[in-house]
Amino acid sequence: MRRIVYLLFFILNVNLALSAGDSASYFQNMGAKVNSDFKATVEDGIFIWNEISTLENQSLYEICGVAGLTGLGIIADKAIREGFARSHSKFNDDYFQTTNYLGDGFNAVAFSGVLYLGGLFSGWDDLRITGRQSFEALALAGIVTTGIKVITGRARPFMERDNLYFKPFNLKDEYLAFPSGHTTVAFAVATVLACKIDTWWSYPLFYSAALSTGLARIYLDKHWISDVILGAAVGTLSSLVILKSESNRNSKNASSHTILIYPANSGIGIAYIY
Repeated sequence: MRRIVYLLFFILNVNLALSAGDSASYFQNMGAKVNSDFKATVEDGIFIWNEISTLENQSLYEICGVAGLTGLGIIADKAIREGFARSHSKFNDDYFQTTNYLGDGFNAVAFSGVLYLGGLFSGWDDLRITGRQSFEALALAGIVTTGIKVITGRARPFMERDNLYFKPFNLKDEYLAFPSGHTTVAFAVATVLACKIDTWWSYPLFYSAALSTGLARIYLDKHWISDVILGAAVGTLSSLVILKSESNRNSKNASSHTILIYPANSGIGIAYIY
């Protein structure tokens, strides 16, 4: 993370040096992009609300599928926990301690910020938009995950309670297992990055890393497998709805049309732009 921050400051310094002769227009353009991103974020929020208030059959099928997989996970919770308890070793300890950091909320938000600022200062619009979408996906996934955690109040495995032990509306961390927040974060970021890069290697690379984070939560006895399944679903679907909103906005912009009236040498010119 420190190297990424250094890279960001390097990009900033280079761009400021290159734009020293026209700094006013440079920062004016930057402000316009920030304003555009703020508008896009508001539009994404409205889009999400409309998606929730008018659930289509596909959304209902997705919810039923997630519920079914989570239910299967609940059945396998205890057996999988016992299996992971028998797999402890020095290598596994180091590996899962490392992948556990990939789901840390602070690290994910910082990473999204670096992407956004890096794209903003360098003029790389795709990178800037990816950072914004990553942050939006994290925000949406975080709201959903936190809400479910508080409402259900499921005990974490290390509490040595039954996997169906719940204390609803409990704010103690020991009873905020369902779903896994780390897994939610990892899959939210992985989905945005994989879909934006959209190559043969991006999906296995980022989803393998996200899956390793989920497995780390089980290995460290912080979550049941059903917590991880639901967390992965929330993170993935949150990112997909953000990406869908961006796709719809681009489609509308691409299909928009306008009539332009402008002064010409012989009078007035009229242009139709589609």
